[in-house]
Amino acid sequence: MPSGAKIDLGSVEEELRRKEAEKKARKAAEDERKEEERAEAIRAEREAKFEADLKKMDEAQRNAAKKQKARDAKVVRKILAASERGRHYAVLGLRGWDLKVGPWHLFQITSRDVKKAYRNAARSVHPDKNRDGRANEAFRAVEDSAAILGDEKARKEYDRKRWVAARKNRRQTIGAVVEVLETMRRGITTAWLLALKIMGPFKTPIYHFSLK
Repeated sequence: MPSGAKIDLGSVEEELRRKEAEKKARKAAEDERKEEERAEAIRAEREAKFEADLKKMDEAQRNAAKKQKARDAKVVRKILAASERGRHYAVLGLRGWDLKVGPWHLFQITSRDVKKAYRNAARSVHPDKNRDGRANEAFRAVEDSAAILGDEKARKEYDRKRWVAARKNRRQTIGAVVEVLETMRRGITTAWLLALKIMGPFKTPIYHFSLK
C-alpha cells in the first residue's frame, strides 16, 4: 500500500461482515447436511429392524403390523409436511386461528391446549410406538413446535409473523385477481372494437336489427 494512502474502514468492516456471514452460512449448510445424513441413517436402521421383526411373525401378525405401519406413516407425513411449512399449530393438530368479538376472544388457543395437544402428538409419533422410519424426525418436529407455542412470548411473535404473512398473501391474491379481470376487460374491449371494424358500414343496420 502506498505511503500515506487512506484505508476505507467502512469497506474493510463490510468485507469482514460479508466473510463472517458466508462462514456462518457454510457452517449452517454443513450442519444441515450432517443432520440429514444422521436422520437418513436412523430411518434406514428403523426400516431394517421392522423388516427383521416381520420375519419373526406369522402371516396374520405381518398383515396387522404392515397396516399399523401404514397408519403410522400417514401421521408422520402429516406432521413433517406441516413442520416443513412452518405451521406449528398444525404440527400439534391445533387450529391456528383466533376470532375476536369486542373484548372477547373466541376459539383462542391457551397454554393448556398446547400442552394437551403436545402430549397427544408426541405419543402418536414416539419412536417406541410409531414404527415409521421417520418417526424420530416427526417427534423432534413436535417438540420444536411445542417449544414455540408453549412459550407465551415466542407464540405471540410467531402469531404476529403469521398475521403479517397472511395479510401479504391476501393482498397478492387480490392483486392477481384484479390483474386477471383487467386483462379480460381489455381482451373483450379489443375483440369488440375489432368486430366493429370488420362489420364496417354494416354495423348500424345490425345495431338496429338487434334492438327491434
